[in-house]
Amino acid sequence: MTTNQSAQKLRLTDRFMKKYTEWMVAIPEFSFRRRWWVISFFVLFTVGLGFGLPKLKVDMTFDTWLDAGDSTLLDYQRFRYFFGSDEYMMIMFKPKGKEVFDADTLKKVNALEDALNKKRFEKGSPLNRITRIRTIISADFLESKGDTLKNRKFIGSAIPDNKQLAEIKKFAMAQRHFPGSWFSKDSQFGAILILTDYGARIQKLDEKGEAKPSTPEFDFTETQNAKKDRNKIPKMESADPSDYMKFNEELGKVLKEQKWVNPTVGEANCANMMGTQPSVAGSPSANPCAMEYLVGGGPWVASFFMNIMTSQMGQIMGLSVLLIFITLAIAFRSLSAMIWPTLIIILSVIWTLGLVGLSNVTMTMMINIVAILNLTVGISSSVHILSGYKYYLVTMDKRAALIKAYEKSGVSVMLATLTTFAGIMSMVVVPIVPIRNFAIAASLGIAFAYIGTIYLLPSLLTIWAPGAAKNKKTGEKMQGLLERQLQRFISYIIRVTHDRPKTIVAIFSVIMLLSLTGYPRVVVDTNFLESIKPGYGFKETFETLDTHFGGTTNVEIIINTGKNDGLKDVSLLTAMDNLAQRAKKERPDFVAKTTSLVNAVKDANKNLTNGKEENYRIPSDNQKLKQVLLMYDSADPESRRLFADDDWEKGRITLQVVNKSSFEYTDFLTQVEGWMKEYLEPVKKTNPELTYYATGGIPIMMRLTGFLTKSQLQSFGLALVIITIIMFLIYGTMRYGFIAMLPNIFPILLTVGVTGWFKIPLDSDTLLVLPIAIGIAVDDTIHFLTHYRGELLAGHGRLESIKTTLREVGQAMIFTSIILVTGFLIFLSSIYVPFRNFGLLSAIAISSALIADLFFLPALLVAFGRSNKVIGADT
Repeated sequence: MTTNQSAQKLRLTDRFMKKYTEWMVAIPEFSFRRRWWVISFFVLFTVGLGFGLPKLKVDMTFDTWLDAGDSTLLDYQRFRYFFGSDEYMMIMFKPKGKEVFDADTLKKVNALEDALNKKRFEKGSPLNRITRIRTIISADFLESKGDTLKNRKFIGSAIPDNKQLAEIKKFAMAQRHFPGSWFSKDSQFGAILILTDYGARIQKLDEKGEAKPSTPEFDFTETQNAKKDRNKIPKMESADPSDYMKFNEELGKVLKEQKWVNPTVGEANCANMMGTQPSVAGSPSANPCAMEYLVGGGPWVASFFMNIMTSQMGQIMGLSVLLIFITLAIAFRSLSAMIWPTLIIILSVIWTLGLVGLSNVTMTMMINIVAILNLTVGISSSVHILSGYKYYLVTMDKRAALIKAYEKSGVSVMLATLTTFAGIMSMVVVPIVPIRNFAIAASLGIAFAYIGTIYLLPSLLTIWAPGAAKNKKTGEKMQGLLERQLQRFISYIIRVTHDRPKTIVAIFSVIMLLSLTGYPRVVVDTNFLESIKPGYGFKETFETLDTHFGGTTNVEIIINTGKNDGLKDVSLLTAMDNLAQRAKKERPDFVAKTTSLVNAVKDANKNLTNGKEENYRIPSDNQKLKQVLLMYDSADPESRRLFADDDWEKGRITLQVVNKSSFEYTDFLTQVEGWMKEYLEPVKKTNPELTYYATGGIPIMMRLTGFLTKSQLQSFGLALVIITIIMFLIYGTMRYGFIAMLPNIFPILLTVGVTGWFKIPLDSDTLLVLPIAIGIAVDDTIHFLTHYRGELLAGHGRLESIKTTLREVGQAMIFTSIILVTGFLIFLSSIYVPFRNFGLLSAIAISSALIADLFFLPALLVAFGRSNKVIGADT
């Protein structure tokens, strides 16, 4: 390409920006003539999109995080189809001054179990999600009757007296799998296990083939081939997030009726026997309690986070609007300058969330970030327009000042919006559905805020606009006190960057190099227990459950033999047993217990041989194994279905593990993969159709973590490339493109360095900082360089252009950055730790970007901006 051709292309860019500026100038004129038409349109637009707000859906389940065709998700759905849901609840209780094996204690447990069973069979009850309830009273217990097996409840509903319970306790302690399952090893704590069918119901289809609400019953007639083809299963339902809340509310009511209290939600008055601190969310109840309890498990966690989202979203939004209002009041000292920008960003939030609701898109807790981005980033356009308006109002009337503000700031506001849009939209490459949805929703919000600023704001200002401050003695218009102070500060910046440009460049360069030393310490980690700050019962609950009952999280190993009766194979069951024993032996820090068909086979074999302990083993040949399995299936088919399907084709090994961080889980899952290959691969010599895989909440979380690490870096790189290209196209030379990007790389390097120095883990929420920060940080650079370039094109010298640019846009840059920083710092009020980290890191990125644009960028232009001309200046 020749120089003339390159110049011609760049002149086309100049002509486009000139045309765009003319368009911007025409908008205020149009607003003066047709303001009521414009306002009426936006009223109707708001009403229309407002209908989508009640349809907004928020879901925190795993099903929403991966694409429908993702192999990991399909494996998880197959597991649920054949074995039921892994979303269960565990209620851990502690008797008041007694132990589990006490008649009064067990009567209270029995009363609760009866109440829950009664509720779950009531029509329309939220508790009809329960499929099975077990306690030490109703625990399945196999015993032999001659040559047959019989399954019975371990204690039964007729509670014995304490003397008989003392003997039962000895017998229970001798059972291999009872301590740590139904009661703690010291029998001071008991457990109630509640199985549910969340995510395991088959989605019903109406006559049109559209999904409709499913019923509690499974319909295995829908596709008989599914049981033969592991790659073909019916469409599984995705539970409505509100169902979790209703379920837990109803469960809480039943517990309260039975006078059971949870000390982590401010109900403790049984001498706080759990040893936990009452939640700051409430105060202790004065009512006497029958039992203290803690509750954990998937449905409870989903409900907990839904409650956080619904309660804190309003709180964070309210605080953001209030702080923005206060900042605007300080900046402009005008009621109209406070109300109109605030109204526009509130409307943009309504438009965004309304459109999301109408589009039937499911969001996660990141919807909070969407709203805050709308409020904080969206208002920056209005601030730049109003700041320019107030600046020119000193020498012009209102109409002329508004037109001048649009002329001077219109292009830069558009370019800043474009780069922010590009930075956030870069996250659509992330193969995680909620992050893609977040990127689209947040980008729409930015675009809506821009549209509101450009078209609605001038119409509103024609009705009521801020006036200029006046000198009390002369009556002449003048800048306000804050504006004068800021201009003094800007004069200091002009002087320092002019006198010591290389020193400033050196200082920023050293800071960037020091920031790089924090990079080796950066950790991408999602820690479930650390996601809620202490004092709200979350971490305390799961640590207590982990200590006494080995956690509420599972890794599921699914084995598909590919043929009927494939599980009736001694070599396969032996391999499964060896794998489970290896897991418990090598990783006792992770694996609390293992459960599979092997446990039942050993127990049944022992009972059929008069209870001899040496016969707690797998039968020696397949024929004996088939006899044992036949008797076991006849005695307890319900429990058998938890570990093997009806055709004895598919089985599972459940590794119950304690809660750890994703970083710690990585090595553990690598070991699990190795064990599966070591013990199950040899079985394929006699059964080549055998397949196996690991699934459950932990493998999915690991899948997500891997995606996040790789794809967020990709999206950041994509954002950097796109924004760099935009900069090059705007400013015409590699020199200016490079100078434009350095001040925007600085906040990214500093922010990531801070995460390493201060050991702030990067997770799905905090990783959003990188592409968002580069998109937002570049805004001030664009405003600066657009004005600077305009001054050069007008024939002014380089140093004079820097001085004029700082005076005209420096004030607005400071105002918008203060609003952004305070807006993101609002997240520090959240109890959700990733949001707190996201807010803190975003505030660091934006404040450091402001400092770089005020000092580093002018210093670079002074030191390396040599020529006073730019390509296209001759036009």
